[in-house]
Order: sequence, then structure tokens, then C-alpha cells
Amino acid sequence: MFRFLGYFFIFMIFFSTVTWAEQNAYIKSKVAIVYADQELTSAIGKIEQGKRIAVGQVARRRGTILPIVVSGRVAYIRIEDLILKDIVTDKEIKGRGYTQHEYLVQEEESDNLKENNFIYFNYYGFNGGNEWSDMTSSIGDDESSQFKNFNILIEHRPTKFNYIFGIGGGYYTNTTEHIKFSALTLEITAGYNLLRPAHQVLIDAYGGLSMCSGASISVADSTQVNRGQIFGHDIGLQARIFPDQAYIIHIGFSYKVLNLLGFSDVQLPSGASDFNLRSLSGFALTLGVSHPL
Repeated sequence: MFRFLGYFFIFMIFFSTVTWAEQNAYIKSKVAIVYADQELTSAIGKIEQGKRIAVGQVARRRGTILPIVVSGRVAYIRIEDLILKDIVTDKEIKGRGYTQHEYLVQEEESDNLKENNFIYFNYYGFNGGNEWSDMTSSIGDDESSQFKNFNILIEHRPTKFNYIFGIGGGYYTNTTEHIKFSALTLEITAGYNLLRPAHQVLIDAYGGLSMCSGASISVADSTQVNRGQIFGHDIGLQARIFPDQAYIIHIGFSYKVLNLLGFSDVQLPSGASDFNLRSLSGFALTLGVSHPL
């Protein structure tokens, strides 16, 4: 499974690289506005007349805009503000003259929390760690059973800054022949964009907190439901593939720890000794998809 995802990840980076083609353009308007979205609702900066820039060759929004990379992220600019030529004369840009050096986008240093928000669905799978393995194997259950974690989050990803943060809910579950674990959690996430190895791939450092006041462990043939609290965290890396599209694919790896608080010893069946389960942990694979709100 991990090898397949590795091959898939490499393919997506290669595919996104070869499908992006650039062309030179010059700003002919007095000022050209750069937008974070294809609907042109979120302005992130401006470029002055006469500047040479590199834009994509595939027009969007019924042929009215072109993509442009700003600070490692895809943004958009109106075609009506551009001259799409390798060489222009002073007359073509109203006598202002053009520059051959790298352009600079003048960005406003503010973050509007009402914009650049996404709904994010993801799945974590991890094995639970040594304590869970010891407890399940002591009663003959499958010690390699996987914990499943499903999350729904609202994330804020500003185009002018590299940070990410979000909040939402999660559900943890694992069921063996004799034991069932479940928990509804509050999830808080944070991340930072480290690099953009290809135009359609972003790599983030990513982590989060998990909190729950009513997690439960139940044992077959027992009326006892063991309840307690969870406080956990995870940290790792994720790739966001096609970050400027309507549906963004997320693939990541992290290490997750869930501390179990307030639980009494688990009363195991078949005469096995009660077990003091205090934490769950393991390397987790993350798969997800997000969509702009």
C-alpha cells in the first residue's frame, strides 16, 4: 500500500509538471490586479504597467484570465491587462518602457478570514501501538487490527501567507472479536507550506490536536462500558495535489499519539488479567479531499 502511494505521488508530481506551459506577457494596463481565485473575488496584489511576467498558456473562465505563480502559489490575472508577446515596443505599453528583470507583485499584508476557506474530508489509518497489540493478543484477538479515524474540517488557507489552520470533528473506531473502541473528537489542525516542487503540488508540514470527553471501550459478554477522555496529537507531512482546482487531493504520513485519561483497567474476557490501557500510537497514513467553500 505505501509503495503504491509512493509511486502515485511521484507520478502526480511528474504529471503536474509536464502539463504546465508558460509564456511571456507584459502589463499594458496602468495597474493589473492579481487574484487568488478564478472568480476574481479575492485580490492579493497588483503589478505595474510595463512589467514582464510569466503566465500559463491555458486560459480559464471562458478565455478571460490566465494563471500566474505568485510566491509559489497559483493566482490569476485578466488577459485584457496583458500583451501576450515575447517582445513589445514602448508604444504598445503607452511609452512607459518595459523591464526585463523579474517582476514583483505588490501584496497587501492582510488576511481575510471570510475568504480562502475549504471543507476537508480525510481518513487516518494506524495500528494503535504496543499497548493495544499486547492487550488484544492476550485474548487471542487480531493484534494488527487498524484504527480508523474519519474527520470533517473547515480549514483556512490564505493565499498571501504560508500557514494553514482548521477546526472540525473526528470519529475513531476499532473493533476486534472481543473489544470495541470508539470516540467522537474535537480536531484542531495547523500547517505550514514548505515548498512547491511542481506547479500542481504543495508540500506542507502538518499537525493537529485531538480531544474527547466521552471515549468508550467495551468488551464482548460484559455489561461494562469503560469511559474516559482523550488528549492526543499528530505531526507529519502532507502533499496537496492540484491545489488550484475545485477538488484538492491530500496524501500524507504522520505519527499519531492518543493519551487515554480517566479510564479504569479494561476487564478482559476468558479469565485474562485486567489491562491498564493508557495510550494509543502509531504511524498513520492520511488520504483526503478538500473543496473551496
